[in-house]
Amino acid sequence: MVLLQSLAKAGRPLTLSELTLAMGTNRPTANRFCHTLAHLGFIQRDTEKRYNLTPKVLTLGYGVIRGQDWVRIARYYLEGLFNEIRKTVTELKAGKIEFRVDKYGIIHAAVGKLSFSVEQLTANLNALMDAVLRARPSAAKGTYLKKLILSTTMGPGIKLDKTIYA
Repeated sequence: MVLLQSLAKAGRPLTLSELTLAMGTNRPTANRFCHTLAHLGFIQRDTEKRYNLTPKVLTLGYGVIRGQDWVRIARYYLEGLFNEIRKTVTELKAGKIEFRVDKYGIIHAAVGKLSFSVEQLTANLNALMDAVLRARPSAAKGTYLKKLILSTTMGPGIKLDKTIYA
């Protein structure tokens, strides 16, 4: 196994001397291993007396893969993913507000869609501003909201009165 690992790690054909050093064994032992693995078709020797892996080595890995219970292994990860999605959906339905702040202090958040009524947009904006003001660090000094501008994704901004939320 050390011989196969040495050839794989090298990424190039190795001489018998290089394999002997990599395996940490004597030359006759390395020679026997190389001869046996070449006879089985896992390695081959080129005209310059260097050894290289053959595609038959892949059959060793296939045997390991075939013996695994992939459904049991995948179930663990899929259940974790399912629980995370369920938790996220529950939080969003309960009114969790997500927003991000870029390095310039600009808040990015979705407040609504074109199909929302004015009342729904107002309620969502009020909830967002409450969440932003609650997230204000206690060490923050000075004016926390400098400007309040509402815009569509690629549209012009509408200035809002910040004193309503301050």
